Amino acid sequence: MEIDFVPDRAGELIDHLQLDGFVLMGQDWGGPIGLGAATARVDQVRGIVLGNTAFWPIEAMANRTFSVIMGSRPMQRRILEQNLLVERFLLGELGSTLTGAEADHYRAVQPTAEARRGLAAMPKQIRAARPLLDQLDRDVPAVLGDKPALLVWGMRDMVFRPNACIPRVRAAFTDLDVVELPHARHFIQEHAPDRIAAAIATRFPGSSGA
Repeated sequence: MEIDFVPDRAGELIDHLQLDGFVLMGQDWGGPIGLGAATARVDQVRGIVLGNTAFWPIEAMANRTFSVIMGSRPMQRRILEQNLLVERFLLGELGSTLTGAEADHYRAVQPTAEARRGLAAMPKQIRAARPLLDQLDRDVPAVLGDKPALLVWGMRDMVFRPNACIPRVRAAFTDLDVVELPHARHFIQEHAPDRIAAAIATRFPGSSGA
């Protein structure tokens, strides 16, 4: 199964909820998915929050190699049958940050191999999503670039490296605040939830995210 990352589903949810004046936050694949929905609804967007993501074609060899390896048949089997991406990458990074109950909550989101088919397709999209990312590379600065924006970045992320990514985001937005999370790695919501929440509340008082 291949996942279509054209962000129609996120846009349908925004329309169904009749959101207006909303602040959208996107991290990892949530960045391009959310921004794709936002570019089609620019008049409804109050602001943008991004964290450890990319909305441009991902060329780094390490990322593309990860995509090839995780897309191979043996690794796809491990993702489906052993929940590799959750057990090894998410829980492996977070370690003692989570309680046992919290870790089990992550496991329960995709409890069977069938439920993990979408999760297994995601690493392959690093290469397959090039058309969407090319479009966002053009559309985000042109359509959303003057929106108030906040960047919250885990500075120890080995996936989206700050020195490569933060300047790209700065170049896309004219009204951008940057909050560096010095001890956070990729899963910033678990590493620094209080700092992220405080930064959003300061940047967008009285807002609620989509």
